[in-house]
Amino acid sequence: MNTANAGALVDFDPRREGTGLVQTGPAIAAQVIATTTRGRNSVTFGYESLRKALHEEHSVSLRNYSATAVTYDVAADIVGDALGTVVSVNPAVVTVPGGGTAEFKAVLDIDAAAAAALPPADSSILGDLASVRGLIVATPQSALAEGSGALSVPFGVVPRGLSSVVATAGKQSISVANKGLHAGNADFYAWQLKGTPGGAARFDVRAAGLQQLPGEAAGADPSDRLLVFAVSTFGRFDNAAEGEIDVLIDTNADGTPDFVVASVDEGLVTAGSFDGVALTFTFDLATGQQVGSALPTTAAMNGSTLLLPTLASWIGAGKFTYSVASFDNITGEQDAAAGSASWDVATPPVSTGDFVSLNPRDSVKVTVTSSSGQLKKTPVLGWIVVTSDDANGPAQADLIRLADVKK
Repeated sequence: MNTANAGALVDFDPRREGTGLVQTGPAIAAQVIATTTRGRNSVTFGYESLRKALHEEHSVSLRNYSATAVTYDVAADIVGDALGTVVSVNPAVVTVPGGGTAEFKAVLDIDAAAAAALPPADSSILGDLASVRGLIVATPQSALAEGSGALSVPFGVVPRGLSSVVATAGKQSISVANKGLHAGNADFYAWQLKGTPGGAARFDVRAAGLQQLPGEAAGADPSDRLLVFAVSTFGRFDNAAEGEIDVLIDTNADGTPDFVVASVDEGLVTAGSFDGVALTFTFDLATGQQVGSALPTTAAMNGSTLLLPTLASWIGAGKFTYSVASFDNITGEQDAAAGSASWDVATPPVSTGDFVSLNPRDSVKVTVTSSSGQLKKTPVLGWIVVTSDDANGPAQADLIRLADVKK
């Protein structure tokens, strides 16, 4: 269901983009200006995936176009929750000679304990990204003529603590151990499809599969089944709503999809314009009508894994085949997993739905089962063990081959 060209981007006021409201008069009158790396007007510490403590420095340059030296007191102030982050400046007093330049360092420190305490990746599913922002302000020590007032330089960092949940095959089991500094979950799916790198960059399909849970897990009839499709990507997307993942479902074995379970931007579907929230919709392709309710796509910001939920009753079939395709709304790139897979809700070929939480240095052995009779009808490659707090890319979805889980 490629809806990428529908609607238009929401309106925006260019004066308020980036580092804030443009004040033309003071900008023209300024005698001292502040610039950062590559002539920018803000300090960007960027997106930081943390396996240990972080210390990072960026230079801020002050250039004085007047003939008079100016001395500034410099300080950094975090606005909102610091999340254990410390931002400082060095030195705290800077004199800029007339007609010359001077520098100070903006310094970011996040210790290991603060990194371990950062919010889990899943807390950003609906766009609430953990970030630290503020201002570095250089205040002149004495009153000067117009154009030599206080200078403000915004800064920002998007920190993320990493778990490192590693899954390994054992005897009728899969062991998971967290070797990172952040807590993480291990969520088990049947692995049925795989892709190759080189497709839609950020939404380049690496592997796909599903798990099924009792319907009550989604507030539905317990006799129903919640089906959650897992899609692992090779790359990293900024926001899952920037792309579209389609699970195309054939319920009558005629080779033509009858339903699509699609993760797509909510606003694009409901209002014709992007709003940055990824939801999963189920559509009947014969009528073009939505079936059931839209459910949140479980996909962390700056992530590599998407989980698409639907109910078995919405697609009206216990047996079906499915394929997976992706589309990048920003670049127009497309990709798909190779081939198709089959599933029987009544008699799953392997166990799915196991879920364990692991603190750093925790390890757990999870018993998994498979049915050789059902595997002949519904082949499975193995299991996908999803951990959204792991590093982006393959690490977020460990692939365990069925053949490696010894009986």
